[in-house]
Amino acid sequence: MYFSEISYALDSENIPVAEAYRLEKIMEQVPFGPDFVSKEELLESFVNIRFPGYGSFYANQRHSHPEQKLELMSVVIPRTGKDRYFVVEEQFNGGFKVVADFITEESGAVRVKERGNSLDFLSSSDNIIFVKPRSAVT
Repeated sequence: MYFSEISYALDSENIPVAEAYRLEKIMEQVPFGPDFVSKEELLESFVNIRFPGYGSFYANQRHSHPEQKLELMSVVIPRTGKDRYFVVEEQFNGGFKVVADFITEESGAVRVKERGNSLDFLSSSDNIIFVKPRSAVT
């Protein structure tokens, strides 16, 4: 029995090793988007893609910077040391479109900024952690 999500996620036996590879493939291949008609649909899909008991991140950068059209989101892929990142862009009709969807072992990005056809993924101290092409969909 687990008393918190943290104790569950830290338990190395919560997902058997034999299942970890299969789970990784599922988390990598489950579709996300590419189009959402509303923020509510986007957030519902994001919650549904997250593996129970493991982390997820939603930057909500449009809330603090209304001129910002991009949102950064990520989910932990259990027992792999990898995260699946999503960058969505607000459309003129109020919907959202996925402009990047990729898996990486690099973590710590809390903000995304567009630079030409590239996306800079920034740490909390605004250092660039990694750069991906705008259409990074894997």
